[in-house]
Amino acid sequence: MSAEVLALGRSHALTYRRYEGKLHGAQIDHPGKDGDTCPGGYIYFGEPEGWTLESEDPPTISPSLLCRICGDHGFVRSGRWVPA
Repeated sequence: MSAEVLALGRSHALTYRRYEGKLHGAQIDHPGKDGDTCPGGYIYFGEPEGWTLESEDPPTISPSLLCRICGDHGFVRSGRWVPA
């Protein structure tokens, strides 16, 4: 099964991740400090320490996303990447 990659703009892309048909998270691909894709963009939805998926289409996620590897920080709002 292939996953659809959603372009968010500003060189960011979102791919939803499902397990046994249930949406459980997303991969946010983004450029790292060296210009290559940073591997630190996975987020989980739900409790206890996850993010809230406010809308799947267009994607809106809260709170903000901060990459622990490269420091990239921003929001996914109405299908777009908004830098913090």
